[in-house]
Amino acid sequence: MITGANGGLGVATLSRFLASPESRIYKGLFAVRNPATAKAVKKALNESAHPAQHEIIPLDMSTLAGVRAGAEQINRRVITGELPPIRALVLNAAIQDGKGQKFTEDGFESHFGINYLANFLLVLLLLQSLDKDEGRIIIVSSWSHDPYDARNAMFIRGEEDRTIWKDPDDLAFEKVVDQKGDEYPAGYRRYGRSKTLIIMFLFELQRRLSASAQLSNISVLAVDPGAMPNTGLVKDASWIIMILLHYFLGAVISIITWLQPHGSYRTPWKSAGDLLAASFDKKQHGRYPQGLYLDGSQKAQAAREATDKQKQRALWIASLKMAGLKDGDTVLENWQQ
Repeated sequence: MITGANGGLGVATLSRFLASPESRIYKGLFAVRNPATAKAVKKALNESAHPAQHEIIPLDMSTLAGVRAGAEQINRRVITGELPPIRALVLNAAIQDGKGQKFTEDGFESHFGINYLANFLLVLLLLQSLDKDEGRIIIVSSWSHDPYDARNAMFIRGEEDRTIWKDPDDLAFEKVVDQKGDEYPAGYRRYGRSKTLIIMFLFELQRRLSASAQLSNISVLAVDPGAMPNTGLVKDASWIIMILLHYFLGAVISIITWLQPHGSYRTPWKSAGDLLAASFDKKQHGRYPQGLYLDGSQKAQAAREATDKQKQRALWIASLKMAGLKDGDTVLENWQQ
């Protein structure tokens, strides 16, 4: 199952999956906000050898109610045997908004609400439907999650931008007016913060799964796919950045990827292969690649702040309240603690 299946990386990933041996073993669930408008997914399915084996499903990550509705349908179908347990859940859906701060219907800052909190809730709701023997949860990360990464220097105004952690309520609800000329950098920073938070979630969730009697074989890992021109994620950058990404890099990205497979810039096809490897491969990182942070297919280090256990736990507790988790929502033991 992959969320955000109709985006550039999502389509590349499902296309590689449909062409892989795994597509004859596993059923593909391609989650999009509105199946009726998912033209790229439909095209990829129609061009595949076995389109009837796979399915486009609705999942609205922009509201907590939408997440609950989508998860409820999946869980019901797994319980009845209509669907097999989920072997790999790829959390690809995300937004990057560079035209001023926006909020979800639930009142959350949009990057926080969609890129982080919706995924937090989705995972906890779907744990009951994960393959308990060797299920995997794959988080699509980004170098933007680390404010000390030199590639982010142009977006960092000063030391105040190098510490992501604040009170979780500030991250979720704080209203700011972006300074003129700083709209895109401010959106980039908010996007990066949401990725920091979901990496904190990765480590906290893996610890809790590993301590669980029934869920300890589930692996949670992250993949940084690099920067990929023409995926549709970056829509609000300056015209200079758009020209650089879509015309210059778009024309030479295949050569760059061939020369530097784990360089900063990669083709969606290459990064899709890394997501599939994270989903199914058992050779490079073993049968249970638990708590790994990967840059492409190589082990890497997450940002220092993202590995802070105290902050991870504090974020977990705050997120439970924001997501409205209640008894019976998740099969994870001791989730309230």
